[in-house]
Amino acid sequence: MGTAFLAEQVGVGNRPVALKVLNRKFLDDPDFLQRFQNEAGSTGRIHHPNVVTIFESAQGDDGTPYIAMEFLEGESLREVLKRRGAARLQQRIQELKANLAKQANPTGSGVVELLRANTKEAFHALEETQSTFHKLASPESPAGAAEVFFGDLRKSYDDVLLDLEPERTRSPLGGSLGRPFLMLTAWAPIPQTRYPVLAQVVFRAFEQNELAYNIVSDTGTLFFDLDVGSSPMGATVSYRRRGDPYRQLPNPTNTVIKALTYAIWQVQFQKQGYRVEEREHDPFREPNHTVHVELQR
Repeated sequence: MGTAFLAEQVGVGNRPVALKVLNRKFLDDPDFLQRFQNEAGSTGRIHHPNVVTIFESAQGDDGTPYIAMEFLEGESLREVLKRRGAARLQQRIQELKANLAKQANPTGSGVVELLRANTKEAFHALEETQSTFHKLASPESPAGAAEVFFGDLRKSYDDVLLDLEPERTRSPLGGSLGRPFLMLTAWAPIPQTRYPVLAQVVFRAFEQNELAYNIVSDTGTLFFDLDVGSSPMGATVSYRRRGDPYRQLPNPTNTVIKALTYAIWQVQFQKQGYRVEEREHDPFREPNHTVHVELQR
C-alpha cells in the first residue's frame, strides 16, 4: 500500500532513512489511511533489535502521509520475489525441460514421478518464499492480501498434484489452470506437443508463479483494480477467488472492483431476462484488467 524510498534526513546530519509513502490511490480510502497510521503507531511503540526505529510520521506538503524510519541494509521484498522466486522458477523450468528430453518414454511412470517431484519442490519453495515475505513485511502490512496471493499460487500446485495422481491422469484441454480438466479416455486423442500433456499443466503452474512474482515485484503492490462492464448495462456483478463463495458488488456494472489481491478471480454477471455469464480473470496473463461481456437472452 506504500512505496519505500532511500532518503536523507537533512536536519540531523543527512542521516539515511527509509521513507515509506502511502500510494496516492489510497488517499481517499479511510481504511488504508487508518492502517498506514496504525503501522507507524504500533511499530513506534516496539523497542527490539529486530524492529526498525520510527523517526517521524507526518504528511507531506500535498497531504500524502509518510513514515521515516531507520534504514537497514539487507534484502528487500522485491529482491526476495525476483531472486529467490522468479529467477529460481525460470531455472526450474529449464532444468525440467532438459530432464524431460532425456526420458525414453514420454508417457511412462518415470515422467509422472519427475513432474510430481518438481511440483512438490516448487510447492515447498513457495512456502519458503511466503515465510520470508512475512518476516520482511512491516507489522501492519496487509497480511490477509499476502495470504490470498500465496494461497492462490498454492491452489495451482494442489491442482497439479491432484492431476498427477495415477487414477486422475487428465488433460488440460481448452482452458487455463483452475478450470475443469478433460478426462483422458481411449477415444480422447492426445494432442501432439513437444512435451507430455501432463508436463504442460506443470509448466503452466510454474509460469503462473513466475509471472506473479515478477508482476508484484515490478508494481510494488499486491493489489490491482478490475474494470467490469456489460452490454446492456445494469447487470448485477458478483466476484470470487476460485474456490471461495461469491460476493456481490454493491454498484451496477460498468464500474471498477477496487483493490483486488493478485490472484485468479471469477466474475459473474446477472440481469433479469438474460443468461447468467461468468468469466475468469487471470491478472498475470491479462494485464489490462478488464472484463466486459455481451449479455445473451
